[in-house]
Amino acid sequence: MRRVGMCVVIVTILVMAVCFGVSAEAIFRGLSWGDPLEAPPSGDVCLADAKKRIGDRVCLVGNLDDMAVISSVPLNELEKLCKSCIDKAAPGGGYILAGTSTGLYTPKLAERWLFMAKVAREYGSYS
Repeated sequence: MRRVGMCVVIVTILVMAVCFGVSAEAIFRGLSWGDPLEAPPSGDVCLADAKKRIGDRVCLVGNLDDMAVISSVPLNELEKLCKSCIDKAAPGGGYILAGTSTGLYTPKLAERWLFMAKVAREYGSYS
């Protein structure tokens, strides 16, 4: 589908793939981006490892849990975590700073998304 100009997206939890013995490389083969890339404790995705393994072929999205991280930690900690994700996955392009696609949209979470966008603009722009 990519050959005819279409994006192919997978929204899944990679822990399930591991349970069934499917490699991340097999899951993301031919896809445009993978979401969510859940970090522990909810998932098992090491963002730096994902970047090394599939980051040259797939746009990586997320790695910050909406409930356990984005809506819960103090803003200074959220800023550090955002910068850490950008450092791990943004070099060379192909990373979108995001949460875990829970579909939860509270006023607090919306404020945090705006804060993350500010951090991304100030810290993580591509040249």
